[in-house]
Amino acid sequence: MQECNDTAIKRDIHLSVISHHHAELVQLLLVDLARLACAQRLQVTLISNIPEAIELKLDDLSFPVKHIINKAPIGFGENHNQAFNHLPLPDERNFFLVINPDVRIYEDVISSLVQKLSIDNKIGVIAPRVINNEGDVEDSARPLPTFTSLLKKIFGHRSEWNHQGKNHCQPDWIAGMFMLFRIDVYEQLGGFDKKFFLYYEDVDLCSRLWLQGYSVQVDISAVIVHNAQRASHRKLKFLLWHLSSMALFLTSRVYRKVKLLHKHR
Repeated sequence: MQECNDTAIKRDIHLSVISHHHAELVQLLLVDLARLACAQRLQVTLISNIPEAIELKLDDLSFPVKHIINKAPIGFGENHNQAFNHLPLPDERNFFLVINPDVRIYEDVISSLVQKLSIDNKIGVIAPRVINNEGDVEDSARPLPTFTSLLKKIFGHRSEWNHQGKNHCQPDWIAGMFMLFRIDVYEQLGGFDKKFFLYYEDVDLCSRLWLQGYSVQVDISAVIVHNAQRASHRKLKFLLWHLSSMALFLTSRVYRKVKLLHKHR
């Protein structure tokens, strides 16, 4: 087991987890977190976007969990913004981690990524490399979407960031299943833009980080496991949310400005 990089016992890493009928996955994630060497540094805000049918076992964990149950469902970004403002131990936090319930963590990537954020204040957000259960790399680090790339995606050609032979990469954006921030950076950006109910809120936030002079980074040596639900491929309402958010981002001022920035970096 890896040693925690900070010998002082302080709950300085705040995790935000949103559940939408994901109680079983949440329980697995919490157990993973409890096994990490840095478990004593963690505190968690768990938001059930709708009432859960399965009772979560939170009392036996080695870190505090604040459980919020929404009266009515709200969007992905707004939920994480809510979690950011409602944490178990407000005075101890230095880092904020947005993490999906369907992520599995088998090594202490959180500690190593926190250390990188602590060393380099130009990093706005950092994430590990993401693989699925079969060991295949997920497309969690991507180039900025364009109308051309989206057309290619319709026909099965997905854009991925080339990080072969590198220890880290700086993609245009990273997917929202795992995003680690310093709290001052998250506050400076105002968190996620709640106009995006679902999808593209991560693209927008990463774009605003770039425009503020920060970088978006993936540590290739750190690995987590994620199996995407791909709900927009199966249900019409998710597809409509996806298309709506896509249109909102591609017609935004942020998109126009960051597209020019990436063209010259």
